[in-house]
Amino acid sequence: MVEDSSTKIILQVLSHYVNFPLRKVIYRMRTLTSYMYNDVSRTLIERDKDLLHDIIERDNDDRLYFLSIRQLTAAIREPNILDSLEIKNLQECLEYRVVVRHIEIAADHATIASTNLHEILRFA
Repeated sequence: MVEDSSTKIILQVLSHYVNFPLRKVIYRMRTLTSYMYNDVSRTLIERDKDLLHDIIERDNDDRLYFLSIRQLTAAIREPNILDSLEIKNLQECLEYRVVVRHIEIAADHATIASTNLHEILRFA
């Protein structure tokens, strides 16, 4: 599953790096995280506990994060695959590593917000 929100799911078989280059992985991570924050905002209005639970479940799936780390590690070990990952040079690997980590942290914070909001709604 490379993308999911409260209204849709997109599945893709990831058999080779060329089929899912790093920038596309990062774009998907950003999109998923953005959906999580949109859904957290929606729950503030709608008080939908099920949607909060769904947000928390979505963050339990770190496959894209780990895929990006595997790609970056492979690029460092085998610089000949940089082109297939759409990475210009080895220095970009470190920069991308920082970017994907921060996106993952942002998703974790959406989960924390959802968990806290779920607790607040439980007592409201």
